[in-house]
Parts: sequence; structure tokens; C-alpha cells
Amino acid sequence: MPRTRVKAGGEAFKAAVAAAETVPPPTELELRNGVRLKLKPVPPLTVRRAVAHLKRPIVPKADLGKGRVEDNPGDPEYVAAMEEYGQLAFDAGANVMLALGTEVLHVPDGLEPPESDGWVEQLTAAGFEVDLSTAPARRLSWLSFYAITSETDVVKIVLGVTQLTGTAESEVAAAVESFRSGAVRGSDNGVSAEAS
Repeated sequence: MPRTRVKAGGEAFKAAVAAAETVPPPTELELRNGVRLKLKPVPPLTVRRAVAHLKRPIVPKADLGKGRVEDNPGDPEYVAAMEEYGQLAFDAGANVMLALGTEVLHVPDGLEPPESDGWVEQLTAAGFEVDLSTAPARRLSWLSFYAITSETDVVKIVLGVTQLTGTAESEVAAAVESFRSGAVRGSDNGVSAEAS
């Protein structure tokens, strides 16, 4: 089924954002696979700091002749670089929200908990290098590469933590729209956008 794109500035989009802003933020969330998380606010500057570490592409110049040079934001390489930058920015912010804005409340039977080594062995066998250097890094790795199995769950977590943090819903909704707009977007755990 083709995905319907909602224009970020369109009336339907604005109505959806306004409606979402009136709903109280969730403090708990159940993922598609039964994992339950407690959602917590995160300091907004941590998200900004994470994104600030990324290098934003520079708009290329186009020589129009006769000494005239103008910005060329339509350059295909620049457009592709900006799409990649947008994805990296979303991922950086989402990782901060996953690491600081979630707490594991329940892991259903059949899934390994974060403190287990079983999921680590599975990922290592698949060629992943799992960061286990600290408890938060271990939990972020568990969430990103093992527990979260759909793009929808990522979006729910990010929106929930964002509402609790008090960030403008419209900012996050625009970021989520750019996250979902990739033609074939694999989430951090390797599930394609079409599979969610």
C-alpha cells in the first residue's frame, strides 16, 4: 500500500500537531513486541548538543558567468547530503531520547533482558559490535539493535519523550516526517521502513 505523505506545512499536518499537543504525554509505552518502557523527559540541550556535533553540508556555489556566483541548493549531491544529514540528526536526537528518556519496566517471555548476554551473543554472531562500556550504552544498544522492532515504535518513543520534555511538537513532527519520508529507510535495527 503506498504511503501517503503529509505536507509538513499543510492544514492536515497542522491539525494533527495541534491535536497531539492537547493529549497528555504518555509516561509508559508498550512496544509492538510487548516490551514496556517508562518514558522520562530529557534535558533539551542534550539533544541539541548531540545534533551540533554533526557537520551540516555547505551549500555549493554555481558560477552563473560574468563574475556572478550564487548558492545552488538544488545541486543533486547537496540534496543527497542534506537528506543524509537530516537522517543523522534524527538518529542522534533519537539516541539521546532512547538513552536518557527511557527505562525498561518489563521484558516479555521469549526476549532477552538488557543485562543478559544472550542478545549480545546473537548480535555479535551477526557481525554487530555492541557497545557495552556502560549501563546506559548497554541499554541503548539493547533498545536500538534488539528490542525495538519497528519504525513505529521509534516514532512513538521519540514523540512521547518529546512531549514530556516540552519540546515543540511541531519541531519533532517535522523531524519525524523527514525520518519517515526516506524511500527505503532501514531503522537502526535493520528493519526496513516498509516492514513496520
